[in-house]
Amino acid sequence: MPDYLNPRNTLARVSRNSPRAVPDSLAVLELRPTSRLGALARALAAVVTREVLEAVAEEDPRIRGAHLRVFATLEDGPRRASEIAERLGTTKQTIAPVIDELVSWGYLERTLDPADRRAKPLDFTDGGRRIARTALTAAESLDRDWESVLGKEELEVCRAALWRLLESRRRRRP
Repeated sequence: MPDYLNPRNTLARVSRNSPRAVPDSLAVLELRPTSRLGALARALAAVVTREVLEAVAEEDPRIRGAHLRVFATLEDGPRRASEIAERLGTTKQTIAPVIDELVSWGYLERTLDPADRRAKPLDFTDGGRRIARTALTAAESLDRDWESVLGKEELEVCRAALWRLLESRRRRRP
């Protein structure tokens, strides 16, 4: 089997819906230290997603990357579906099925907003907090692993450089 079709390959798009990961056509290449930054970033993001999902799968194998992204939007407290969609850069219609799954599985609950009775902000249940903590613990473990590889100072330089690159693109958008 070619390396790019191997589901364990960091270049493969992580998917819990299909038995095989589907290769990302832009990332099907041999990575090198001189590879395009975008290809390296995608590979790194795939590693993080895969490892966090592996940790969470021990509690619930149905959880996918989209579920984790919704969880991340609720770190600071309850949010309306429209706010979650906005934070994720998508539409309410796109994110609604993911939210509905999390509610039906008992990880999120719709609460009442005393200021607006039509609004139903979403918040974690105890089970949802447990899954979110597991995901966060796995992500923090990766950061510690990378600190052991790079050292604290170089890791912070890397983090700062990536942040500056992201911010440079955000400033260009209206």
